[in-house]
Amino acid sequence: MATSTSVCGVCDLQHQTSQATHWCIECEEPLCAACAEYHNVLKPTRNHKTIPILDYQLLPAVVTDIKQHCDYHNEKYQLYCTKHESQICNKCVKDHGKCGEIHSLDEIIKDIKTSESFVYLEENMDDLFDNIIKIREEKESDIKSIEEQKKNKTAQISDVKKR
Repeated sequence: MATSTSVCGVCDLQHQTSQATHWCIECEEPLCAACAEYHNVLKPTRNHKTIPILDYQLLPAVVTDIKQHCDYHNEKYQLYCTKHESQICNKCVKDHGKCGEIHSLDEIIKDIKTSESFVYLEENMDDLFDNIIKIREEKESDIKSIEEQKKNKTAQISDVKKR
């Protein structure tokens, strides 16, 4: 994730300041409108997915902190080492040669949205969300009940003082 998503990364490298309007998921870089347009027509980057910068900024940190490039070789992750349960780039294969099972990331994630574990996770998240709503409603009801009790007790105390 870039340190600042408000400035276009390409313009910044050219010592210019332009407001970022898009985020390239593959490049992990903010882009201004002009650079995003150019980015979408360049042959090496035309298949990159860009999203509005405001949508990117709304994503939770757990999502934005996902690395897509190897820290050691600065290459895009394309493989997965089952033994270490980690993504690796093509150059990392040398270090993981004895691990046994190395798979293509595309192969690993191709059916992820239809897998049983994903469906199960989705259902659990829905249940959790419903439970959170119920708990919140109960707590709000409790607060109203306590406020009502406070009013009643205050009124009783006032009556006792008047007598």
